[in-house]
Amino acid sequence: MKEYRKEIVNAIFTNYIVVYEIDLDKDLISLVYKDEGEDLSNFLDEGRYSLINSKYAINQIEKEYSREFERRGAIDNLRRELKEKISFKFSFAGYDGKVRTVEYRRVEALDNGDIRKVLMSFCRLEDDRASAFKLKKERQKHRDLLEEELNKIKEISQSKSRFLSNMSHDLRTPISSMMGYINLANMHLDNRELVEDYLKKINTNCDQLLGIIDDVLSISQIESGRVTVDEQKFSINEVVDEIVALITPLANKKEQELIVEKSYENDEVLMDKIKVEKILINVLNNAIKYTHRCGKIIFRILAKGDVADGNLGYRFEIEDNGVGIDKSFLERIFEPFERENDREIAQIQGTGLGLSITKEIIKVLDGKIDIQSVKYEGTKVVIDLSFKPFRQDILAKYEDFNIRNLRRAEDIANQRTFNKKRFLIVDDNEANLEILSTFLQDLGATIDIATNGMDAIKIISDSDIYQYNAVLMDIKMPILDGDEATREIRKLDNRTIASIPIIGISANVYPMDKERAMDAGMDAYIVKPVNVDELLRVLKDIML
Repeated sequence: MKEYRKEIVNAIFTNYIVVYEIDLDKDLISLVYKDEGEDLSNFLDEGRYSLINSKYAINQIEKEYSREFERRGAIDNLRRELKEKISFKFSFAGYDGKVRTVEYRRVEALDNGDIRKVLMSFCRLEDDRASAFKLKKERQKHRDLLEEELNKIKEISQSKSRFLSNMSHDLRTPISSMMGYINLANMHLDNRELVEDYLKKINTNCDQLLGIIDDVLSISQIESGRVTVDEQKFSINEVVDEIVALITPLANKKEQELIVEKSYENDEVLMDKIKVEKILINVLNNAIKYTHRCGKIIFRILAKGDVADGNLGYRFEIEDNGVGIDKSFLERIFEPFERENDREIAQIQGTGLGLSITKEIIKVLDGKIDIQSVKYEGTKVVIDLSFKPFRQDILAKYEDFNIRNLRRAEDIANQRTFNKKRFLIVDDNEANLEILSTFLQDLGATIDIATNGMDAIKIISDSDIYQYNAVLMDIKMPILDGDEATREIRKLDNRTIASIPIIGISANVYPMDKERAMDAGMDAYIVKPVNVDELLRVLKDIML
């Protein structure tokens, strides 16, 4: 009892203006001290505590604090918090405009630690200015942060809405064109020349559709951190010539002047050709798209000399006299799904992913990109990349052998015939089976089919030695998928049959999917939709 009174005295002399006792077992609150000059109308009544606590929170405290006050002062919470510590404080703003601080203090507990009685004390206002100021400052900070986050969420939502709108338009456009050309082809089957023209246009729209899908998958791959660098020996000159060969027809179609300027000596380097081509083609495509008919595009390749770690530096500049970019949009030009809000630009197809992908790939290659532009005057994109020099002294001895093998493979691949060859095609999709079977049969091959991995294992295990030249294996199939079927084939007792060439064919495009297939024992991996020339090359390469 003495200890209990001591707590009350301590409360009075530490400048509390009102002190209550809360009996948690009986759910009662009673006044034990008040400053004689204090009006109790703005404080709690006596009686059943749980009801009075809720009523006070609703009627006396500003809305943004009321729920927290009621929760912190609830009997269950008082038992929980005060079992771990002697006291805790909470500041709030009342409807009277004043900021107050209330303290809850443990004063009586059982031997097992259960709390029985608590003192609830209100600080004097003049002694609580620092707390009030801190409270207001923290609340304002939280409001500002909340507002900032809400604005970000709105911005992301708007960007995604624009992206979905653009994506819907850009996907539907080639699909609509393909459906239209298919209908026209069916209407003119007796006109071979016209049907061939429609088929070419369908193929162009297919490429456009695949490009859009690839962009979306590239963003997903980049965001997941699954991008790797595959460096091999390439000639910069040959890579640039390939890019120019791809871009020139697009520029010619708009009667644009494409100027290529080269200024470098060391030509052979180790690079990730696919990524470098992706970067440069993306930027050159933009230059062509956003430059008017009969405009000019300059593609410069300059040597920068030695850079860090003995690498060779190269600068790629793409300059045009096109529509240009507004200064305000330049700040967010690399953000995914963003496109400039311009009536003229809006008519040009695009999802707003190209430059975002380009920048991320450049970052993976430890390069830099800078864009300078003036609206209605043109744009200049500067890309700095560095590559390891090709070590002639170490690798030259392998060069002749590699060239001979490459030429042999090319010579064989140019022989577009598979007479006396036999393949097993494993796929659960009827259309894929028909397309691959017809294509290979037209080249003279004999075809057998299986619709799941289990059937493929049985067919291969029952086959004669060298009966099949290769297996074309889909990955995702019912009963048993392609990866697992390949593992089982590699375990067959007859080692000759078990070593049959297996080519994975799948719509899974991520590097990890290819790695998983190769780890299962496949000899090659082709991504759907199957490119005919690539399939020929791979088939003849594994049959060398």
